[in-house]
Formats: sequence, structure tokens, C-alpha cells
Amino acid sequence: MVVKLLLSGDVAGNLPALSKRAGAVNKSNGPFDVLFCAGGFFAPTGPEEDEATKDYIAGAEAGFPVPLYFIGAFGSRLTVAFLDGTYNKAAFDAPGNSGNTTTCRHYTKADVDVLRAKLGDAGDVDIFLTNDWPEGVQGGIAPGQQPKIPSSHGSTMGVSSPVLAELLLEVRPRYHVTGSHGVFWARMPYQNRDIGAGAHVTRFISLAEVGNERKQKSLHALGLVPAKDMDLAKLHETPEGSTPCPYVTLAQQRTRKADETLDVQDWRYQQNKRQKTGGAEAWGQQDVIPDRRKTVFIRNLPFKATQQDVASFFAACGAITDIRRGLDSQDRLQGHALVQFESVEAAQRAIQMDGQEMMGRAQFIQPSDANQKDREPPPDCWFCLGSPAADQKLIISIGEEMYMAMDKGAISNTHVLLLPIDHVASTLELRPAQYAELDRFLSALREYFKSQGLVLVAFERFLRLTKSGGNHAHVNIIGVPARMGATAQQRFESMASQHGFSFKPVAAGLEGEGCRNGLKDMVGDGEFFSVLLPDGSRLLHPIPRSEKHPISFGREVLAHLLGEPTRADWKKCGLDSNKELEQTNHFRENFQRFDPMQQ
Repeated sequence: MVVKLLLSGDVAGNLPALSKRAGAVNKSNGPFDVLFCAGGFFAPTGPEEDEATKDYIAGAEAGFPVPLYFIGAFGSRLTVAFLDGTYNKAAFDAPGNSGNTTTCRHYTKADVDVLRAKLGDAGDVDIFLTNDWPEGVQGGIAPGQQPKIPSSHGSTMGVSSPVLAELLLEVRPRYHVTGSHGVFWARMPYQNRDIGAGAHVTRFISLAEVGNERKQKSLHALGLVPAKDMDLAKLHETPEGSTPCPYVTLAQQRTRKADETLDVQDWRYQQNKRQKTGGAEAWGQQDVIPDRRKTVFIRNLPFKATQQDVASFFAACGAITDIRRGLDSQDRLQGHALVQFESVEAAQRAIQMDGQEMMGRAQFIQPSDANQKDREPPPDCWFCLGSPAADQKLIISIGEEMYMAMDKGAISNTHVLLLPIDHVASTLELRPAQYAELDRFLSALREYFKSQGLVLVAFERFLRLTKSGGNHAHVNIIGVPARMGATAQQRFESMASQHGFSFKPVAAGLEGEGCRNGLKDMVGDGEFFSVLLPDGSRLLHPIPRSEKHPISFGREVLAHLLGEPTRADWKKCGLDSNKELEQTNHFRENFQRFDPMQQ
């Protein structure tokens, strides 16, 4: 059974704002089972002067829209654990301190010991709530992916807890949620140690304070299957991009601190394309489609090394497609390069050569995206679930990784969107768990449309949109009559021809990761437009950099397919708020028995 829950950052006495926000989300896609608050709950002046909270406790305000819990002491309840207070070395080490203070400002060794004892028989912990960040949580993360802490909250280096880092090696929660730092930051998952019964990953999520002026995310929704109800193989899946546990390797991370402060990502994908005169020439071929899966980053190259030297160094790994090495400000070859192979396996073999010498110099080799910058999602992204710009009343279903919503300006009453909860650019960049949940939603929609005498047609347009903060992946899905679905391929191909481009057909049969890898081989890291047809086959168009792709192409085709060409423009399909809500509720009610999140 899926437990639907909300997570909040610091409330800081701002219960009215939290109540309003939680009420809106609960109304649009509730009911939620519980709301957990991490970080500071009462006003900064203390609970005695927190008038807004007093009004709720005294009953002067209407009841809260979702059952609410905040951390006020240590404890564990089913699969939720929490530790109140913050770390202070003097308070923690103070002899005879039982931890039973009324203010709970700092936790003590006694507090942590009792929590350890309570967790001993608790099994897998689904959610762990704390105020502190654990020391080392940022380890193994590239500078470009580090959280931007507001100056008013100071640096995480001064408030991180070594005690919490040690405790997390034992708690091993699936989700660790914190507040108190004024920032939303979702760390890449990290792999926990296997203590004899298998290992799962932990997702660390920091939430900003409620009602913050910076529009940082303060409310996070999850549809979570408790660990005790999960298939072990599913529980122990390791998402793509997961890192080693930062607390196990904390000592090693410190010794490598100087190396990790280098912004290697700036070296990688900002190659100098200017024409050079009088100096060396940059390496690289213009007609090769970049593919990070098949590419490694090598640094500490000898300046005298030629392309042939690099090719010879990697000769045993497999065929090389391209070697890209840029120039520095003085027109000299840089000491690092990107080497792209013909296969993922060849790139993986190349990574195993890390530390081997070329011309007497040790070479440092790692995946090309190991320290890829993760842009902070724009605060006004329409599709980020916690964004103020998101239209919550359009939400139909929320999973653990993906969610479904009605399209704003739907072509028909069967026009929905599938989107990742996290800000991910395209479906080809989804983690395996996200992609698997996308497939589950698509399968459920096929069955639902079939029960209505319809077939499924879908499309995805991926443009990077860097100036607006980056694309948020979304797949447009629509149910159409079977006779219209039979002509969908011809309609897409003929209208593409009118716009001056064509599609590559992709036969049905491949599913899951096999399908995704096949699509990645065709588009690499580039932009694309893809179509999913009723029979499971696809059409794919890699979008060259020189092509100005028609922004409304997908809607244009579907509108013509349904015989309503004027509905290609979403702005002309808008409904008033009440009708949007009515349309969403109607779809949700009909889809409910097919919804994989309700199974």
C-alpha cells in the first residue's frame, strides 16, 4: 500500500502559510496521510511568543488540513525516526546530561543512545527527520552541484554534525529530510553499507523554511511504499548516478578536498571553439554526436601528448569515436580531454585504467558526467511539484518518482502529462527507478484508454531551454479513437515533411532500459522529438543545433488528428479554474481503478 505524505522545511511559526499551502495540495490530490515538518517548528522567538501556533493549539484556528507531526524529541514510530535539536560539542559531551530538557535546543549523547536502542528492532527506516545536516553529506558532490546556502544561514561547514554522520551509518534511512539551512537541496542518492541483509540507497533532502522570500521549495510530496511492504529486489535497486556513502569515505574525502574544489565540469563541456592563429589547434570532430555514457574524462595529460598518444593509451579498451581537447587562454593545449568510445562497455574499461601512466605521468580517468553541474531548478518552473507556479489542482496522481497531471489547455479531456517530480531535463536522463515508474503509468493509461475504446498516442519534445533555467521533462499523452490512431504515424510524418524534417522509425519490442538505451544511441546528449504510437513503435527526430524546431509541432499534429486544428494553440484551449478542476476530477475518478499508485 502506498503511503501518501508531505514533507515540510522550517515552519518557524508560520503555520498559516503552511496550512494554506498544504491545504491546496491536499485538496488537489489528497487526501494525504500525514505531514512531517523537519527543521525549526516554532517562531525564532520561542514557543512562548509564537502566537500563530498558540491559536492552532487553542482551537482558535480551523483544524489543520493534514495530520501534522513535528520533531520535538527523539523517537521512532513505525518506519519514521527523528532527532530533535542541533549538535553542540559541549552539550553533547556534558556528563550527566540526560537530554530531557524542555527546550530541546541541543541533543546529547544520552538522546542519541536511546534513539539507537529504539531503532535496533525497527527494521528499515523509511524517513529520518533532523535539524542538522550530517558532516560530510556534501562529499563526493561536484562544486556545481553543491547547495547555495543563503548568507543569513551561514555555511554548512559550521553547523554540520559528526555525530549525525556516524548515526546515519546505522539508521540507513531511505529518505533523510532536514530543514534549518534555508535551501532546497536534493542530493544524489548514496549507497548504504550492506550489513548482512542487502543494501538500499538514501536520498537526502533539505527543505527551505515555509513562506521564504527566495521561493525555495519548502513542501515536498511523496507517494511511498513502506520498506516492509516492498519486494527486496526493488528496495535494493541502485539508481543511476548514485554515489558511495559519504560518511564511510569521509576521511578519504577530506584528503582529496583540494582536488574536489576544482570545477572540472567547466573543463569538460565548455571547449573553446574559436579559431586560433599562431598556436596549437584544438582536438575534436564537429560531426560526432556527443554521448556522455560512452565518454570518459582524462586529466593530467602531458602537454606533449598527441592524439595518437591518447588513442594508443586507450587502444585495449575499444574503438574511439572522438578525442576532444581544448585550448587555454594562451592557445596551449589543456591538460585534460574528453575521449568518446563507440560503446558504453569500452568507456567502462577505460575508467578501470585510472592511475596508469602516460609518458611518466599518472592519468586520472572518470566518467564524463561524474561531476556534472546540476542547475538549480528555476523557482517559477510550471512543472516542479513544489514550485509556487505549479497548478496543483491539475494533478491526477503522484508516485514516488513521477506524477500525472491534466494538460493546462488540454486538446481533449483525455490529454494528460507525465512528469518527474525532480527537475530532470528529458526522459532519457531519468534514473532507472523514474523510468520504470514512467513505464508503469504508460501501461496503466493504455489499459484505461482501452476500456474507453481509445488508443494511446504520446510525444516528447526535448529542448534544453538554458536561458529559462532548463527544460523539465514532460510527456504529452492523449487517448484517441482507434481509427484515428491508425493514421497517427502517417500524420506525424507528413506534417514533419511540411516543416522540413523527417523521423527515424524505431520498431516496437524493446522495453524499459533496453528501449531507452537504443534511443540514447540515436540522439546522444542532443535535443530530440519523439512519438510513441499505439502499437508501441516510435518515431524519433534528433534535432540538430542548426534546426529551429517548431515549438507547437506535437500539439499541431494531435489537433489535426482529432479534426480540431484550432486547438493546436494551448492558450486557446484554456478553461476557467472551476472547469479545470471539474475536468481533472472527472479523469481522476475514471482512472482510479487503473492508477498504479492506488494498487
